Amino acid sequence: MRHLFRLIAFFLFSVSFSLDAQQLITSYSVDQGLPQSTVTALYRDNAGYLWCGTGAGLGLYDGWEFHTPKSSGEKENPALKSTVRGIIPSTDQSTIWVGTESTLNQFDRYSYHILRSFDLVKQPGIGEVPIYANDTAVWAVCWSQGLYRVRIADGKATRLTTDGFRNQVGLAGDGTTIVFTDTAHQLTAYNVQTGILKKYRVPDALYSGEINCYKGVPGLPAIVLIGSTKGLWTVDITNGKMERFLLGDKMFADSTCDFRSFDFHPDGGWWFSIMDRGVFRYDPATRALRSCAWQQDGTYAGNLLDAPTSLVCDQYGVVWCGTDGAGLIKLLHSRVAFRSKFTDKLITDTCNWFTRSFYELSPGRYLVGSFRGGLTLVDHVKGEIKRVTSGPLWELTTPFFVTESGDGRLLVGTDRSVILLDTLKWESEEVDPGYEGESRYVGFVRLQSGQIIVYGNIGVKTVSLSPSPALSKPVGKQGNITSIIQLKDGRIVAATYYDGIQVMDEDLHVIHKYGYESEIGISTTSNIRGISEDASGGLWLGTESGLCLLGSDFRLKERFTVEDGLSDNTIYGLLPVNKITLILTTGHGVTLFNTADHSCRKLDGADGLPSGECNSGALLLARSGKVYIGTTAGFVIFNPGEPFTCYKNPAILVSYGNNEEEASGIIRESIVRDYGSGSIELNIWLTDFTFPQRVVFTRQLEGAEQAAITETGLRKLTYAALGSGFYSLLCSADVSGCGLTGMNKLLTIKIVPPFWMSGWFIGITSMAIVLLITLILFAVMRMNYQRKLRKLKMQQELDKVRQRISRDIHDEIGAGLTRIALSGELMSSKLSAGDVQHAKLKSIAGTARELSQSMKEVVWSVNPHYDSLDHMAAYFRSYVSGAAENADLRFRYVADENFPAEAVNPETRRNLLLILKETVSNSVKYSGATELRLEIHWAAGIFSMTISDNGKGFNLEGPSGVNSNGLRNIRQRAEACGCAVTISSSPGNGTNIQITGPIDKQ
Repeated sequence: MRHLFRLIAFFLFSVSFSLDAQQLITSYSVDQGLPQSTVTALYRDNAGYLWCGTGAGLGLYDGWEFHTPKSSGEKENPALKSTVRGIIPSTDQSTIWVGTESTLNQFDRYSYHILRSFDLVKQPGIGEVPIYANDTAVWAVCWSQGLYRVRIADGKATRLTTDGFRNQVGLAGDGTTIVFTDTAHQLTAYNVQTGILKKYRVPDALYSGEINCYKGVPGLPAIVLIGSTKGLWTVDITNGKMERFLLGDKMFADSTCDFRSFDFHPDGGWWFSIMDRGVFRYDPATRALRSCAWQQDGTYAGNLLDAPTSLVCDQYGVVWCGTDGAGLIKLLHSRVAFRSKFTDKLITDTCNWFTRSFYELSPGRYLVGSFRGGLTLVDHVKGEIKRVTSGPLWELTTPFFVTESGDGRLLVGTDRSVILLDTLKWESEEVDPGYEGESRYVGFVRLQSGQIIVYGNIGVKTVSLSPSPALSKPVGKQGNITSIIQLKDGRIVAATYYDGIQVMDEDLHVIHKYGYESEIGISTTSNIRGISEDASGGLWLGTESGLCLLGSDFRLKERFTVEDGLSDNTIYGLLPVNKITLILTTGHGVTLFNTADHSCRKLDGADGLPSGECNSGALLLARSGKVYIGTTAGFVIFNPGEPFTCYKNPAILVSYGNNEEEASGIIRESIVRDYGSGSIELNIWLTDFTFPQRVVFTRQLEGAEQAAITETGLRKLTYAALGSGFYSLLCSADVSGCGLTGMNKLLTIKIVPPFWMSGWFIGITSMAIVLLITLILFAVMRMNYQRKLRKLKMQQELDKVRQRISRDIHDEIGAGLTRIALSGELMSSKLSAGDVQHAKLKSIAGTARELSQSMKEVVWSVNPHYDSLDHMAAYFRSYVSGAAENADLRFRYVADENFPAEAVNPETRRNLLLILKETVSNSVKYSGATELRLEIHWAAGIFSMTISDNGKGFNLEGPSGVNSNGLRNIRQRAEACGCAVTISSSPGNGTNIQITGPIDKQ
C-alpha cells in the first residue's frame, strides 16, 4: 500500500494550486424553485443543466431558474415526486437516467420529458440507483437486491449479483468498473464491458462504518476513493488493497470523520463534504486542507454546509453542494476579482472594518487605518494581524493618511492631529495638535522638491523634515481642501470645498483661482475628492456629480455619470493604476474607467467585494502592482492584471417553447414554425453559471434585424410577426475575465409559408396566370384578326360596289353625256352662226362636256383602283396640266420619284382634289399668271402639296383675302383632312398655297 500512496502522491503533487483563493456562497431553496430543500443527488451535464435530485422529485437549473420535468403521457409519472437516489448520463449524453425510490427513469435531456420508466423489483421504497448506461442497456443497483442490467428496448432486467446492495455506488477511474459494497460486507467491482466480477473483504475499521460515496481518481484508472463515517480510504480494484487516506490534518484522521461526498475541481483541488463540519478543499500539491465555510466578506456559512448530502465540481469551476434541509449551495472558488483574507485566522480580523487609509511597509506588510480604530499591521508573510497603536493619542482616532517623514518614522494624519510613529518601537509623538474642535487631515502630497504638504479642513500646512519634523501654520486662507495634486510643470492644484480650484506655485502662493460654476463649469457642491493628470495635460476629477475631465485651461470638457457606465455618480476615491486606467470607488462598488475609449467595467459584491460601500476613498497602489481598496466592511486586494479564472469557455444555449406542449428543451439546429402561428419565444443562457446576470450578450437575427444588439443579462427573446423564410440567430457573450465567446450561429428559424405563399402554389399560380394571359391575348388577337378580316371583307365588298358604281357611271352616264355633247355640236354645225339655236346647241354641248368632266372626277374618287397615293399624285398632275394647257399657261411639276402604294381615304382624296381645283381655278381666272407650278412630296408619313403661280397676287388682309369664299373653303377642307394650310400672296408676287399634314389612310 506504501507504493500505492507514492503513486497517488506522484500524480497529485504535479498539480499546483494557490491557497490565496476566495469564495462566494449562494444558497438556493424552495423559494427559488427547488422542489425541496433536501438535495439527494446532483449531476451537471455539458448541455447547460444542473440536475438536482431532491426528496420531492427532480429539478433542473439553467443558471436563472429551476424547471420541473413533465410526464410525456396524460398520467403523471410518480417518479417525478419521489426521492431521487442517483443521476447519470448515457454514453452519448443525449439522455439522463434518474433512479428514485420506486423506478428507474430515462429522461430526454433536451426536453426533460420522461422517455421510459422501469420498475426493477416492484417493491415500494426500494431505491434504484443507476450507475452506468450505454445505447442498449443501463446498469443499476437496488437496495438489498444487488446489481441489475436492464435492456432499454424492452425493459428486461437481469440480476448480476446475488448479494444485495448497501448505501452508495460509484465508478472507478477507468469509467467502466462499478464499485459498491454488498450486504455481505464485501467490496464488489464489476466491469460492464468484460463482465468480470470481483469481491474483496472490507477491513474491520471500514466494515464497522457506513460507506457514503465512491469516486475514481482522475489519471489513476484502478484507484477508487471511498468516503465513509470512518474517514477517507483508497482501494486498488486490481488487487483489493484498501488503506486509510490521510489529508495531512490529525483532525481528519479521526475515525469519527463522516465523509458524505467529494469531487475533483478543474484546478486540481479535491473537495469534500463532511457531516457536521462543512465543506473542505484539499490541495494535493501541498497536502493542505482548509475549511470553505468562510465567505469573502468574512461571513461564516457553516450553518448551510454542515449537513451535506452530495457535491459536484462542474467543468466551469463552480462547486455545487447539496444539503439536508439547507437547499442547494453554489460555491465560487478562485473566481472572484477581489481578495480580502489570506488565512482562516485573519478572516474575522481583516473584515468588518471601515477602512480609511493604507501604507505599505514592505512587500506583504501593510498598515491599515480604520474608522476610530487607529492603525493595524496586517502581515501576509507571517500570516498575522495586530493593533500597533495605543494610548491617548490613538484612542478612537481615524488615520486618513500615512507617509514617510524623512527620519525613519511615519507621518500619520488623523481626524485630530498629525502624529509621528516609530515603526521599530511602535512609539507615537504628536507634532501638530490641531485646533479646537474637529481638525481633520485628509491627505498629503510629496512635492517634486521632496517637501511634504498636508491638507484638510484646516487648509494647507508644510512639513519641515529637519532637524525634527514639524508642521507650519496654515498657509494663506485656502479653506477646506479636499484634494491636491502637483502637475508635471510643478504647479500645485488644490480643490476646495465650495470655493473653487486654486493653482499655486511650489511656495504655495496662489497664481489663479478658478470658480466652480463661473469658470470651470461644474456645480459648487461637486466636492472634488480625487485629481489625476493625464498625458495631454488635462485633469480627471472625481466628484459628487460624476467623473469630470478638464482641459489644460481648467474648463470642463466632458462629464461621465451612471448613464455612461459608472457604478455611482458620487466618487469617493480616484487612483490611476496605469496610463489609461482609473479606479473609481463609490458607494455602489468599484468602476474601472478606461480614459482612452471611456469604457467602464463595474465590479460589486458578485466580484468579491465584502461591501459595495467603498466610500472611504482609501486606495493604495502597492509595489507589487496590486491595488488595496477600503470599504465599510474591511479592505480588499485587486490585481488589475490578473484575469478572471475561466476553466472552460462556456457555450451559449437556447431553449424554446411558447407553451408546455411546444417545449423542446435545448435547441440544437433549427425551429420550424408555420406562418401566422404566433410569436417565437426563446430562452438564452450560458453553461457557465458563475455570474449569469453580469454576462454581456451581443445578438442579431439575420434576416430580421439590420444590426447587432448588445444587452446585459439576456434571458428571453421574443420574435413576433416574422415573415416566411429563413432566419439565423447569431450571438456572442462577454464573460467577465473569459472574453468573448465569439459570434456564432445558435440556430436557424424557418417560417413555413402558407400554401398560397409556398413555392409549388406560386409556381402553379404563375403558370395558370401566364396561361390565362396567353389565352386572353390569343382571344384578343383572334378577335382583332377577325375584326380586321371582317373589315377587309367589308372593304372588299365596298370596293366592289364602288367599282361597279364608277363603272356604271362611266359606261352609262358618261356615254350619254358624250352623245349629248356630240349631238349638240353636230346640230350646231348645221346652223349658221347667227342663228339663235346655234348658240343654244353650243351651250348644251359645253355643259354636257363639263358634266362629263365632273363625272370623270366622281368616277376617279369613287373607283378603289385609284385610292393609292401614287395614283392620286398622277391624277393631280394630269388635272393641273390639262387646266394649264386649256388656259395657255406654262406648267411645272415637282414630285418625289416613287410614291408608296398606300391607300388614301376617299374623302381625303376628294377634299384634296377640291382644294387643288379651287386653287387652279383662281389662278387661271384671276391671277393673270403665265405659269402654274405643282409640287407633291411624301416623307415620314407627312404629305405636302404646293400650288403656286406667278400672277399678280392679292392682299391677304384686304377684302379679297379676308372675305374670299374660295380661301375659306380651302381652309375648311384642309382642316377636314387633318392638314395645315399655308397661304402666301402679295400684290405683284404671285400666290402660293401649301397643304401639309398626315393624311388619313384607308
